[in-house]
Amino acid sequence: MIMNLTNTKNEDIFKRFYAFKLTILILGIAIFCLATYSYFADNFVLLCCCAVLEYFLLALMIYANYFISSQMREILFTLTDLDKYQKYFEYAYRHAIKQDKKAGLQESYLADAQYHYFRGEFEQSLQSLNEINIKKARWKRRKVLLTSLSYYRMLNKINQKDFSDFEDSLALYRKMKGKHVPKSSAKLLAIYRVVSGQSTDYFERITPKYKLHRIEANYYAALNHLNQNQPEEAKACFQEIANENPELFYVKEAKKHLEELA
Repeated sequence: MIMNLTNTKNEDIFKRFYAFKLTILILGIAIFCLATYSYFADNFVLLCCCAVLEYFLLALMIYANYFISSQMREILFTLTDLDKYQKYFEYAYRHAIKQDKKAGLQESYLADAQYHYFRGEFEQSLQSLNEINIKKARWKRRKVLLTSLSYYRMLNKINQKDFSDFEDSLALYRKMKGKHVPKSSAKLLAIYRVVSGQSTDYFERITPKYKLHRIEANYYAALNHLNQNQPEEAKACFQEIANENPELFYVKEAKKHLEELA
C-alpha cells in the first residue's frame, strides 16, 4: 500500500485502501466459515489455526486504518496540500457504502473545517464544525472528533479575535480525554496570548515535527516579536515562511507584514 502521495489521485488512494479492506473482510468470512466447520468436525488443530489467522486479519485491519490516517496527516501537515486533503474526504464520503455514509460525512465536515481554517476562512470553518454530529460518527472516532471540534473552534475564534468564551472553552477542553490534549492546550493558550497582544516564550521552546506546524510556529513567533517591539526578529520569522504554500493564511499574513516592515 506504499504510495507516492504527490502524484497519486484521491480516487486511487481511496480505491486501494477500500480494496485492501475488502480483501481482508472476504478472507475473514472465509476463515470464519472454515473455523465453524472445524468446530463441528472436532478438528481442534484447524480451529486454533483459524483463530490465529482471524487475529492476524484483525491486526491487518487496524494497520490499514492507521495507514490511511497517517497518509492523510502526511498530505495535510507535511505536503501542506489543502485541496488534496479536503477532496479526499469528500470523495471518500461520496463513494462510501450506505452503512458508512453518516460517519464519513462527519469526517468530511472536519476536513472541510480544517481546509477553511488554514486558508484563513474562519467563519466558513466554524460553519463546517457546527455541522458535525458526534453521535453519527464511528464509535472509535468520537473522542478524536470531539477534541478536534473543540480545538479548531477555539483556533477560529482566537484568530477572529473573539475571546469572549476562551477561558471557559479552554477549561472544558483540558478536561477531555486524549493524548494530544495537554500539548494542544498549551498551544491554544500561547496563540491566544499572542493574538491578544501579550507575549510568550512558547514558540521559542517547541520543535514541531510537521512542516505545517513549523510554519504555524514561525507565524505566531513573528507576531510575538511584534508584540515585544522587536521588528527585525519578527521580519526574520515572517521571511522563513513567505515562500511556503500561498493558500495558507500564515503565508498571506506574513507577506502583508513584510510589506509593512520593509
